[in-house]
Amino acid sequence: MYNAVVSAIISFAFTILGVSAFCAESALSFHREKLHFAIPSNKQIEATILVPDKPVKSKFPVMLVFGGFQEAARVLELINPPSPVVVGSFDYPFLPPRKFEFPSSLKHAPAVKALMKDTLDGIGEFIRTLKLRDDVDVGRFTIVGASLGAPFAIAAAEKFQDIKGLAIIHGFGDVPGTAMHQFIQAWQSRYGIWSYPVAWALSWGGWLYLNILQSEKLSPEKVVKTLRPSQKVIFVSARHDSFIPKESTEVLVRELKKSKASVEFFETSGDHLQPGSGKLVSEVLELLSRWALRVGLI
Repeated sequence: MYNAVVSAIISFAFTILGVSAFCAESALSFHREKLHFAIPSNKQIEATILVPDKPVKSKFPVMLVFGGFQEAARVLELINPPSPVVVGSFDYPFLPPRKFEFPSSLKHAPAVKALMKDTLDGIGEFIRTLKLRDDVDVGRFTIVGASLGAPFAIAAAEKFQDIKGLAIIHGFGDVPGTAMHQFIQAWQSRYGIWSYPVAWALSWGGWLYLNILQSEKLSPEKVVKTLRPSQKVIFVSARHDSFIPKESTEVLVRELKKSKASVEFFETSGDHLQPGSGKLVSEVLELLSRWALRVGLI
């Protein structure tokens, strides 16, 4: 049973991948900088930021971006902000191999379990480090979470008072239900009807394992209910999302509507955001830019 539980959460982390990508033609120029800081677990974080090439006296809003298990440098290569803003990201404290292999991948179970806390600690330290800079507008921090990055962004927005804006791109609630959907997609052609009970057991077993002695809130649909009235939120879903079951999207939307935050809902055409989706990336960028400008975040 232990192996099944651990397998579930590791495999889920490997199979649900998101992409945070924002690219557009822009006349603005940016330079890269590296920031280094430690988190309470004694892990060292190296963050990458894009900073506008503007006079030193300028203060810029900040956008933190988190997607799937890409390296931060790769994420930022996809970003070309349409307005002057400091954009930042860092590698997740745990970066799993792309392919889950049983039983060798079970050794990563403790790191997977610690991933939420370590990532939130990293975001908190990232914010504190950025606030020390003379070129940062400390009143305009926005966090963007795409696909797998959405639960981290949601949890950070709820936890840190400095975050005024939250963008959820193709995010989901009902984590075990989403995991089960992924398992069935991967196994149905091979195992047929037997993929359903096995997927259910692994998904819920993995979810229980994750929640044991966990200090952070893990359910996105529960966290969004405690967002603050001062926060601006945009939720972007995909019309034909093959990665996230409709029910997982609906439960998050339903709870977002109960939130005290100011929430706007949009839908993109086509499937889930992923590499190579140039037209979809442009559509998402346009939505985010119009929203952020309208609500005063950039």
